[in-house]
Amino acid sequence: MIRILKEIIAFSGKKKKLFTKAMIVSFIGAVFGALQFLALMMTLDIIVGGKEAHILPVFAVMLISMLGRQACFYYATNAETETGYFMAAEKRVHIGDRLRYIPMGFFNDNSLGNITAVVTTTLSDVENNASRCLVIVIGGFLNTLAFCLALFVIDVRLGVIAIIGILVYLAVTECSTAATAKTGPGRQQAQEGLIKSVLEYVQGMSVVKSYGLEKDNDQAAARAVDDSCKKALALTRSVTPWIGIRQVTAKVFGRKLYMDEHSKARIQDYFEKIKSKKVTENNWKQALVPEGAIVIDNLNGTAPGLILEDKERGKAAILIPGPPNEMKPMFEHDIAPYLNKKQPEGIYSHMVKVCGIGESRAETMVADLMDAQTNPTLAPYAKTGEVHFRVTARACSEEAAEKLMEPMIEEMKKRFGDAVYTTEENVTLEESVIRLLEEKKMTVTTAESCTGGKLSGRLLNVSGASSVYNEGYITYANASKEKILGVKHETLETYGAVSEQTAAEMALGAAKAAGADAALSVTGIAGPGGGTAEKPVGLVYIGCAVKGEVTVREYRFTGNREKNRDYAVARAITLLREELLKRA
Repeated sequence: MIRILKEIIAFSGKKKKLFTKAMIVSFIGAVFGALQFLALMMTLDIIVGGKEAHILPVFAVMLISMLGRQACFYYATNAETETGYFMAAEKRVHIGDRLRYIPMGFFNDNSLGNITAVVTTTLSDVENNASRCLVIVIGGFLNTLAFCLALFVIDVRLGVIAIIGILVYLAVTECSTAATAKTGPGRQQAQEGLIKSVLEYVQGMSVVKSYGLEKDNDQAAARAVDDSCKKALALTRSVTPWIGIRQVTAKVFGRKLYMDEHSKARIQDYFEKIKSKKVTENNWKQALVPEGAIVIDNLNGTAPGLILEDKERGKAAILIPGPPNEMKPMFEHDIAPYLNKKQPEGIYSHMVKVCGIGESRAETMVADLMDAQTNPTLAPYAKTGEVHFRVTARACSEEAAEKLMEPMIEEMKKRFGDAVYTTEENVTLEESVIRLLEEKKMTVTTAESCTGGKLSGRLLNVSGASSVYNEGYITYANASKEKILGVKHETLETYGAVSEQTAAEMALGAAKAAGADAALSVTGIAGPGGGTAEKPVGLVYIGCAVKGEVTVREYRFTGNREKNRDYAVARAITLLREELLKRA
């Protein structure tokens, strides 16, 4: 590490001082980052140690940490970029200057591909990676040291475990460095060969065409590209062989890997569905499964999940794919039930979702329940135009958990009334409204101005929405409001496009034009411009017409353009729900 540092500092030339400053600033940034551990310890003293709560010092330390770290990061990043650029530029100019005085024999013994590769790819790697990576590593070293010291203070055992982990990581890094040293030159040679082939391909095109050698020339270039790719992959694999978690897990459990035909068939089916003709070798490797493992089908990708048990030692390993759209469904459907069976008590929950009530008011309404919570517990989550409360119980079975949660859920329904639109995790506000329309055998349409299709888009996110939603309208200009929705010209002239009167006529006109039982209209000033003293940014009128009766509400939002539009959509759906419930 020290040797590499000295070499890069010497290589930086005229920017040596700037590079040194970047490292010093990065080091200082790491010191600011380490202050987070101080804030953590202060928080633990308050929570665990029972000390008198003084949140202001904790906040001050965190603020200083974030601002100081960000400022140092900004300076160090700019300095690193400047150093890398000028360092590479200086060496390119130097190489070019030296080439003018080199004997011609040198160019016979050394290919143009070799020279070009050094000037282009090699120096680009130095420019983009050398200074930046080194500064990051130096800064990260202090963060790691601070983390270990904090763990030692909290619990010596935790500190020892952290040190052991770091030593293991350093050993792995050393092995990676050794592997890189072996395969790196091969990759460089392959890169040189690729550039040489490309140069020959381009420069010799006239000769190739004259003698009809296009096919041979193409094949030579293709071989050079293929060789370069293989060498690059070999380098990557040599540096990161330990990412093969499946192989490592199999070795730990003393199991051999075999090709699971069921998983292989599913991978084949997946690629056929996406119309891909080629399945790579890496994809087939995903079907390699340790002996005795429970294979979990991936319904959203290719890599299956695995559960590997060692009943003699009472150990188990669970391997699931990384992408959230694959991992989350697999965990919820297969992993969570498996884990629940392995412990005497499971954790179960319901989400009580409330609309039309602000976060502060909603929390106030259940403050006593939150203060007295034991089992079950109650936790609020603020959403755009909604508040969600998670009711969680710890019990030996789902049935027992349901009995524990039921009284609290019923109490919340009593307090919030119709504002509770569901107690199910996966049910959205728009879905509840679509289902309500289906129950009442009613149809709906939308007329949007400032939301520009966001309202209709959110409704149509619900599967089966086509049964209640046939068409909608985006009438941004006044002319389209008149032409499509039948808004009176006099209304627009007298009251303006953003007004209660216009919102009412938009809703009634949309319902008539679409032949729908209900209609929502939105008109407002989303911002950032367009506001006045009388009609400021954030002013929105939402109209709801149901069976010829129209209700209009005025809202004044205080966010940016996107936030104002999102809140308008949420309030519009909430208004429609309220109006539909009135006609139960």
